[in-house]
Amino acid sequence: MDLDVDPCLDFYRHACGGWLGTHFIPPSYALWNIDSEITKEQDEKIKTILENVETVHEAGSAGLKVRVMYQKCLDEDALDEAGREPVQGVVERLGDWALSGNGHQPEALSATAPHSLSAG
Repeated sequence: MDLDVDPCLDFYRHACGGWLGTHFIPPSYALWNIDSEITKEQDEKIKTILENVETVHEAGSAGLKVRVMYQKCLDEDALDEAGREPVQGVVERLGDWALSGNGHQPEALSATAPHSLSAG
């Protein structure tokens, strides 16, 4: 709270002024609030866990699978080399998307697809 601000003139600054005075919007963000701060802290903790090579995971464990997936996502050379092919098949199985270019809708999804209403 900022008790120096009259709540009748600027309630937001009165109620949030203390936090606003000690927390600044990072240059790469258009919006910053307590949720943003918590999310950033959690992201940094997860990144530290994923990049800590001393953490041992059992073969086939979820931790090992997540670490391998994370490392593959960071391997930009391999991603560039693979191109869109790894994703192309998934997109085609799930339905139309501009990436696939074939415009089909699989039967498995047709029941959930929106239907247009017509008069008559």
